[in-house]
Amino acid sequence: MIASFTDTGKGKQTIVFLHGLGLNRNIWNAVISELSSQFRCISIDLPGHGKSSDITTDGRMSSYVAEVRKVIEHLSLKNFIVCGHSMGGQIGIILSLQLSASVERLILIAAAGIETFTPAEALKLKAATQHIYRNPISTEALKHVFPLVNNEKLDVLINEHLVQQQRNFERFSSLIYNSVCGMLDEPVFNYLPHLTMPVHVLYGTNDTAIPNRILHPQQTVTQIAKDAAARIPNCTTQIVQGCGHYLPVENPTIVAGTIKNLV
Repeated sequence: MIASFTDTGKGKQTIVFLHGLGLNRNIWNAVISELSSQFRCISIDLPGHGKSSDITTDGRMSSYVAEVRKVIEHLSLKNFIVCGHSMGGQIGIILSLQLSASVERLILIAAAGIETFTPAEALKLKAATQHIYRNPISTEALKHVFPLVNNEKLDVLINEHLVQQQRNFERFSSLIYNSVCGMLDEPVFNYLPHLTMPVHVLYGTNDTAIPNRILHPQQTVTQIAKDAAARIPNCTTQIVQGCGHYLPVENPTIVAGTIKNLV
């Protein structure tokens, strides 16, 4: 069994889209609708998410990468662009390191893995995640998790999260906790200098997830992007005013336009 995916559009270049934790490939729908006339777009439901919910995962980033590689091999992809959001960005970094001969460009949108944590901070994050996901999260609580201006777009994110947790909350909460542990236990920051392809790092000014507002209150997305650019040999950065952590849903036109301009 391989992860569920959507193969949309036509073009000389192929983009592999990787979503973030607790969501699914639907977050890319609006972006892909603006790209599919020029690009072949492969959006994947990571194991435990969306229509890949029956695929078990231990939450390790390398395990996610292994499943993404199965899709890539199934489709016989040779030269492609990787576009990852949040946890999907950290997965994309590892994937690009493993398949450097095939990945032509890496686009990191509000990516995890660039902000670093001390061992003590990592323990706090794991404990906080376990506490938050003791019980199902209500719609009202999710409105604080997804602080977007546009209510219609907010409903998209809330619905995706609610649907997944309602299927099997115990399994979903374990997925969230294990994946947070996976991100913290497989840091990628020290490997950034080994990325040989062009990399574009994009964050929104109003991101409430990265950097962590409790552990790193003085850090900014501008500093996170600057740290990435300092370590990645061929890196460009972009800070989007007025957007938060969920850029593919908040402003898909900016994301799609960025991709078009880069390629």
